[in-house]
Amino acid sequence: DQSHTFIDLLPGTYLVSELVPDGWLLDDITCDGGSPVENGNAVSVTLAGGDDVTCAFSNVAQDTTAPDTTLTGQPTNPSNSANATFDFNSDDANATFECQIDGGGWTPCTSPQSYTGLSEGSHTFQVRATDAAGNTDPTPASYTWVIDTTGPTVTINQAAGQADPDVYKRQPKELTRARR
Repeated sequence: DQSHTFIDLLPGTYLVSELVPDGWLLDDITCDGGSPVENGNAVSVTLAGGDDVTCAFSNVAQDTTAPDTTLTGQPTNPSNSANATFDFNSDDANATFECQIDGGGWTPCTSPQSYTGLSEGSHTFQVRATDAAGNTDPTPASYTWVIDTTGPTVTINQAAGQADPDVYKRQPKELTRARR
């Protein structure tokens, strides 16, 4: 914290600001005396004759660490469902999230995130976290899977010279128990 006291100033309005050092953010400005009004990184102070004012500036270290995003639940691969649900979290409990599917653009989302009516084929889901300082995960969590809702087609080919299997009818056999 730093404070500055201004004395013997003429009546009027003064703009008091601080040049915040690199790597730091202005956290708070408080002034006693005069009529202070905060204005971003400065304070406007109106003084009457004989007023003295002391302004204190509080700074905090700037958060430059991006959160990490983790997928904790996703559909199986391959999947036979046109619907998909994803669960995710971040190492920053206060992070917000953005999701995108198939490169369609980032949109705000929350966990779990669900999609319905997806087409057959390959899909990619991505999610990224952003912390309160505005740092965004540069390596979004990503999952690629294939949707295949078409059932398999089975063809049985009869070998040359083999009897037609439809000719044979399975007859129940009578079981008898041997006596001892």
